[in-house]
Amino acid sequence: MLRPIKKNRALIETKVEAEREILALQSALSEFGQLLDTKEQKKLYKKKIALVQDAINGQDKAMLNQAILALKPLSDNFCFNYYESKHQASLSWN
Repeated sequence: MLRPIKKNRALIETKVEAEREILALQSALSEFGQLLDTKEQKKLYKKKIALVQDAINGQDKAMLNQAILALKPLSDNFCFNYYESKHQASLSWN
């Protein structure tokens, strides 16, 4: 009986973490979306976010983890571009 409860809890925790990731990325995209090169990249981000949201609505933890892993490189790349732009801006002040 304990096993299903642990499985449920793990799924819920994964869903909460995924929702946090999506909110953070959506917030960053709305504020700093100009850092993306093309409309195609913006579409790709939205598509990957939608896949995670769909997985959140389901009950398959493996599928949710897979969707999160597909989004992670995009999120990391966006963060890199953000920090790179901040670094370039700080260098221009010198």
